[in-house]
Amino acid sequence: MDCAEGEIQAAIALDTQYPKATWAKVALRVVDGATTTGTWVQDFETLYDDKLVEQSDGQLGLYISEFLGPAGLMPAFCRPSTSEVAAGVSRDPQIILTYDRLRSIFLKARSIHQGTYHEGDYDEVETMFTIIEEAELERQHADSERQRAESERQRANEVIAVLEEQLRLVQKRV
Repeated sequence: MDCAEGEIQAAIALDTQYPKATWAKVALRVVDGATTTGTWVQDFETLYDDKLVEQSDGQLGLYISEFLGPAGLMPAFCRPSTSEVAAGVSRDPQIILTYDRLRSIFLKARSIHQGTYHEGDYDEVETMFTIIEEAELERQHADSERQRAESERQRANEVIAVLEEQLRLVQKRV
C-alpha cells in the first residue's frame, strides 16, 4: 500500500462512533503482492461495546515482515499471501495483539479524549514503539540464527570435502 512516506506493509483500522466512543471495531489490512491496495485479512470485528457485559475475545496476528518489509526475511517471518493460503500454507504470527490489549489502548485514548484520564491509568498498555522494538529484536535474532546456520552448513561442507578427499586417497591406495 503506497503513501507519501513509502510503502505500508500493514494497517490496523479502528472504527468507532464520535464523540461518545461507546463501541469500537478493529480490522487489519496487509500488503499481499496481488494488489497494490492491500487485502483485508481481518474484517471489522467488535473490539469493545459499552452495552456488552462480556467483551469479545480475539487477536490480531502480525508478522515481522509487516514492520520491516519482506525483503531478506525467511518465509517464516512473512504473512502467507492469499495464493499461499489457498494452497494450504500457514505460518504462526510473531506478534499477537490481543483484543484485551487493544481494548486497553482504545479505553486509554477515549479517557484522554474525554478528559477523564489520570496518570497511571492503563499502565499495562504497551506502546507501538515497544512492539516495533520487539519486532526489531526478533529480526536481529532471526538474522543471527540464519548466519549461525549458514556457518554450520559451510563447516559441514568443508568437513565433507576433507572426508571425501581422504576416502579418494584411501581408494587410490587399495
